[in-house]
Amino acid sequence: MDPRLRGDDNLNIIKGVGMNKILVAFLGAFVFAASVFGGATLSITVKPGDSYTHSILFFKMGPQMAIWLEDITGKNAGTIYVTKYSATTYGMKKTPRPSSLPVWRFKGIDPSAPDKKTDAQSGSATAVDAITAATPQQEFARQWKVPADLAPGSYSLFAEVNNSFDYNETFQKGLPKTAPNFSDVNGQPSIVWKATVVVGDLPSMGPLTIAGHGQVRGENGAIDTAMAAVTTAKTIISEINFSFEP
Repeated sequence: MDPRLRGDDNLNIIKGVGMNKILVAFLGAFVFAASVFGGATLSITVKPGDSYTHSILFFKMGPQMAIWLEDITGKNAGTIYVTKYSATTYGMKKTPRPSSLPVWRFKGIDPSAPDKKTDAQSGSATAVDAITAATPQQEFARQWKVPADLAPGSYSLFAEVNNSFDYNETFQKGLPKTAPNFSDVNGQPSIVWKATVVVGDLPSMGPLTIAGHGQVRGENGAIDTAMAAVTTAKTIISEINFSFEP
């Protein structure tokens, strides 16, 4: 019999030569796909609450919002999302108004920088245009590709949200500037949500919970856990959830 027609020899040829070519081609395609499409992702879903929007005269106003990641030292490890209004302007005022998102602003953008695009800690420019968007009018999700050089470990995921002109009995409209609760056009302070995310080999998911509020006049980036005077601002957002995929 012609050896070329023997099944066992043909199988050996496939095993010895053909399979190697197939394996090399497969691995090459896998490496290419991984380099193009691979990498860990962090997805955040935000669900609006009862106080998500409110009307001022003839305008329907939505909140300002920022979502970012911090390492265990408290350094901003990456801004995932920020409303364009907050990232590129101080709102309708020509003078600085960092009170809208003070916690994020003191972590990610220097409030004294003229262009509002300078990192507060490193002094380097931040590409805010790549992460900004208009305020969504309904439930939305944001997916962030985790940088390849982000070290594995435990991180704090933050979301900060604020509605301008959101006054209540404590943070009243028209208070004198010397009053402790004077907030200019801010009304109630920003609300800060938080969760712990472990960047590693395992997937994880969970909710963010309210950790406190920002300084009402934006004088610092501290989180105040006293929430008794905050009312409707707590219901700007109904829930925030994250999902990490390695």
